[in-house]
Amino acid sequence: MLEQFWRHEVTGEPLRLEYRFLRKDGETVWLWHEVRAIRSPDGAIEGRQAILMNITERKRMEEALRAAEERFRTLVEQVPAALVILDPHAQWLPDGLPGYRTLYASPRIFDLTGYTPEEWEQLGILARSVHPDDRPALLEFLQRVEATGEPANLEYRFVRKDGQIVWHRLGIWPLRAADGAVSHWHALMLDVTREKEAERALREAEERYRNLVEQLPAVVYVEGVTPVRYPNGRLDRPLLYVSPQVEELTGYPPEAHQRDRSLWVRAIHPDDYQRVRQETREAWATGRFHSEFRVVHRDGSVRWLESTARLIRDADGKPVAWQGVMLDVTERKRIEEELRVAEERYRSLVEQIPAAVIVTAAQPVLLPDGTLHYPITYVSPRIEEVTGFTREEFEGTPGLWFSRMHPEDQPRVFVEAQRTDETGEPFQVTFRWQHKDGRWIWLENRAVMMRDTQGQPLFWHGLLIDVTERKRTEQLLVTQTTLLRLIAEGAPLSEVLELLCALVEEQAPGLRCSVLLLGSDGRLHHGAAPSLPPEAMRSIEGLAIGPEAGSCGTAAYLNQPVYVTDTRTDPRWADWRDIAERFDLRACWSTPIRDASGGVLGTVALYASEARAPRPEEERLLELATQLAALALEHWRESEELRHRAFHDPLTGLPNRLLFLDRLEHALARAERDGGIAVLFVDLDDFKRINDTWGHGAGDLVLQEVARRLVRNVRAGDTVARFAGDEFTVLLEGVSDPDEVRRVAERLIAALAEPIDFELATARVSLSVGAALGIGSPLPDSGTLLLAADQALYRAKRRGKSCAELVLLGPQVDRTGA
Repeated sequence: MLEQFWRHEVTGEPLRLEYRFLRKDGETVWLWHEVRAIRSPDGAIEGRQAILMNITERKRMEEALRAAEERFRTLVEQVPAALVILDPHAQWLPDGLPGYRTLYASPRIFDLTGYTPEEWEQLGILARSVHPDDRPALLEFLQRVEATGEPANLEYRFVRKDGQIVWHRLGIWPLRAADGAVSHWHALMLDVTREKEAERALREAEERYRNLVEQLPAVVYVEGVTPVRYPNGRLDRPLLYVSPQVEELTGYPPEAHQRDRSLWVRAIHPDDYQRVRQETREAWATGRFHSEFRVVHRDGSVRWLESTARLIRDADGKPVAWQGVMLDVTERKRIEEELRVAEERYRSLVEQIPAAVIVTAAQPVLLPDGTLHYPITYVSPRIEEVTGFTREEFEGTPGLWFSRMHPEDQPRVFVEAQRTDETGEPFQVTFRWQHKDGRWIWLENRAVMMRDTQGQPLFWHGLLIDVTERKRTEQLLVTQTTLLRLIAEGAPLSEVLELLCALVEEQAPGLRCSVLLLGSDGRLHHGAAPSLPPEAMRSIEGLAIGPEAGSCGTAAYLNQPVYVTDTRTDPRWADWRDIAERFDLRACWSTPIRDASGGVLGTVALYASEARAPRPEEERLLELATQLAALALEHWRESEELRHRAFHDPLTGLPNRLLFLDRLEHALARAERDGGIAVLFVDLDDFKRINDTWGHGAGDLVLQEVARRLVRNVRAGDTVARFAGDEFTVLLEGVSDPDEVRRVAERLIAALAEPIDFELATARVSLSVGAALGIGSPLPDSGTLLLAADQALYRAKRRGKSCAELVLLGPQVDRTGA
């Protein structure tokens, strides 16, 4: 002020000031001070005229107006909505859309739309930015409001400046002039996108839970900061303003709450009162209050509120009032509780069923490596039990479901997934899948497509079930049936035993199976062991059974199961410890294979790579394998006996006529490669005399002894057969020298030079030999050889006893020789 007074002294220009003045009585007042210079005709200042006016009341009114504007601005900026003041009538733009001139747009307009208040002043910006599908509804709404002049509300989708689509709720009401005409429109825009998303999310979840519809009323209030004494003697902060909606929340009108502040205190639920009181005290430190609590309505019903308030301060920073907004969130709380209960029930269900629950996107993503990936939105904790992978690993590894599927199963599953994605039909496949620990398991995947109310796909809701045991049981039944069929059909024993071992190893992954057969020499011999190294099997070939003969030798010796849990320490494995160490045979469990009478036929053994005892299911599998092996061995033994009887002479045990002719045919085929072949017919001389003299029993004894002597005098690979009665045949393979055939015939004749003793007497027997030798190429057929040998025998008989006759057959030979 002094500066301005000095300037006036210098320039003489008029001086106008407003300032506070301290009266003599100590009161401060505002003065308006105007000074004008009085000048002489020559322009010199002769004096000054001053006017003083008390403007204290005007200043008080200006301050009150500023405070009111501050409260209004705070309210507008605090409410989670944008306030827009519009002209009452639209201007129709060239694009056919209405445009209302914007007189004011609160700063919140930027948060809601992406447009600044200045940008919002563009005519038609609201109509142009509304989603095209919702624009007709907005235009009809605006026309109705302008025509009726009544307040109204509308929800629509809004395209923000950045292109994002959000939901707005528009509430519009008129401000009227003294004549009742609408002078302005007040529009309040609220972003309800989260509400809409919550509604959509709940609709999606209502397939499992329920639909959500939410509408939140709001109560605005202003509370003073300086306590006053109420007529009832209660000291409390005054309620300067509360909107009419408070009656809906509490049952009492605004006036009742302003008269009696205890109504609000009594309305707060007793269980929440102390917490809200503490939060209120803490809010003074921050200037902000936020809480959710229950209030009890006048009718006894309970409502949930979300209360937000801000401490308003004057220009000097002194607290003036608390201004707040309360929303009725009872419906939201109810829905949240129902959703929590539904989710709890759903979670309890999915955690109890023996399967993993998986919720995925409705459509897959094809990863760069060709892996099929369905983005996962939920997977139950059981996934770790089923696959070995945690929920986080399963959700965080794209394509894990498909990439660990067995390569042979992927094409089939891929085709079925594509088909059901297109048709929406239920998806159900069974496939092999690699567990996290590396083993292969069988999984059954079932899923159904969940849809929204319009029938559009939302997501796949599926189950992943471990059916490994079921598959193993099915495979066990199939393989067991195959084994029984092979046994019944008389398949080779080696084939049956190999399949048996494969069955066991398939049922018990990680274990190796072997079958050893007990020979007549009291030793164990190889039967089948498809997964054991040949060197390991060679080390136990011909193993003599005994009390310290490993697992198998001891089991066969004791005729009872022997379970060696650690081959490194068990004394029964002392001689084979190096083999066990080298081939990782840490445990061996063996059981004897018994025939119907309890005799030992062999052993079945399981080998593990870790030191342990067999599990109960492995013991049952071992018992089943032993029973099947016993069945196969007994059937094979019976078949061998039947085969032997069919092709051998029951008296002498020699091959009979059928077996001899069969071997002759095979020998002729080999002879084309290996050289000549000879057939000898041997006939006993005067054998009828023995039967007539001592009877047929004595004749049978003689025939048996003759058979033994003939066998001893030929090579191991040659065949001696009883052809008929007292007639025997000999097949010599790989011979081409006539002299060699003659020497064989001579040895046979000489073999009977010694008398044959039997119970009743001693008999001398001689024989005659007719031989046919085929040499060269082509060789004669079997019929020719047999006929030639028979004719040679006839000639030998005519010459006398103990004679031999040889016939040579070939392309360039045809002669006989004794």
